[in-house]
Amino acid sequence: MDKGEMGWILEEIQRAIVRGISVRIDGICSIESREGACSVQEEVTYMEDYIGDDSGKIIEISFSRVKIPKNKIYSN
Repeated sequence: MDKGEMGWILEEIQRAIVRGISVRIDGICSIESREGACSVQEEVTYMEDYIGDDSGKIIEISFSRVKIPKNKIYSN
């Protein structure tokens, strides 16, 4: 992950915290401040999921590590 991606994730976490939205990283760590986002690793790719309540309001954002195979050749 480059600095631009890392900054984007940290900004997203900060926006969620300000709005009172719960943030989790890898399903384990509940974040309550931007400083708590230190578990976001620079060399890892993350997928962001939004969890909503029954009315459609976002109540949690979850960042999960995604493993991307290196040098994998895909064919049709």
